[in-house]
Amino acid sequence: MKGMRKNALTICLVIIGIHALLAQENNNVRQNRVVEAIYISQNTGVHLDGRLDEKVWEKGVWQSDFTQHAPHDGKPASCKTQFKVLYDDEYLYIGARAYDPNPSEIKA
Repeated sequence: MKGMRKNALTICLVIIGIHALLAQENNNVRQNRVVEAIYISQNTGVHLDGRLDEKVWEKGVWQSDFTQHAPHDGKPASCKTQFKVLYDDEYLYIGARAYDPNPSEIKA
């Protein structure tokens, strides 16, 4: 159990470190961002189905306030994006919401 918490913490620190390295390129980007990872019990029931409708996703705060890297480095993101990080004794879960003003034009 402690090993999984340590692994989740390590992954979060790596993500924060990468963000800090990218932020050094532009002084307008916030450099001290903290991402909250929420511990959940294993019997919570997170289903990997692409939907974030389980009760567990109500915990914590959605992270947002992104800035662009290209084409307008350091400017506010042109489309809203949010994410949360959850973890249990075995897994790390990242849920994301990416909004697009023209979803019918998305090509997959």
